[in-house]
Amino acid sequence: MISVERNREKVSLLKFSARAKMQKEIKVNAYVSYKDVLRRVSLKEGGCMKKKRELPIFLLLIEKIREIVNSKLDKDGKLKGVCKLLRDNVSHYDWVGFYRVDKTRGNELILGPFEGKPTEHVRIPFGRGICGQAAELRKTFIVHDVSKETNYLSCSAKVKSEIVVPVFKNGEIVGELDIDSHTLSPFTDEDREFLEKICEMVSKLL
Repeated sequence: MISVERNREKVSLLKFSARAKMQKEIKVNAYVSYKDVLRRVSLKEGGCMKKKRELPIFLLLIEKIREIVNSKLDKDGKLKGVCKLLRDNVSHYDWVGFYRVDKTRGNELILGPFEGKPTEHVRIPFGRGICGQAAELRKTFIVHDVSKETNYLSCSAKVKSEIVVPVFKNGEIVGELDIDSHTLSPFTDEDREFLEKICEMVSKLL
């Protein structure tokens, strides 16, 4: 009888250890499949967020961004808050900023709120650089190694890669989310899905 009880205790301890290890890995792993997360937890407004400790960092950030978007801050304050949240919590996001489409010209991007070192590229024509190409072609661009790009606007020698995600409102492009990284090839499909979701959420702010 004592042997059975001890075996039960061992099994219980092993289960607890495995569960704790799994939770720790999920907590620090920003690359957990975003689609898998979407199957388990709804991201719709007002959706119930359960077991926060078990959710990957991207999902936790989505919830925080929803809070920022629904806060009483002005539009630029909200966008600035999103930039800061992303830069502070995702290690390979070294520069995070939004560009708006110039409503008077329609084919030029104007720098909006950002987090990171100042950039000289405050205006970018459609088609020029990664941001300009993403705006012109209306699609997400991921550049794993910027040194191999011929149509690229350099902001810093430290930048190794970049992802640019267009923001759409009523079918029209109204801005972009631009992220630079000091690491080669850090952006994955999970980053793309995560950032495209964010751009949907902030579209009313641009």
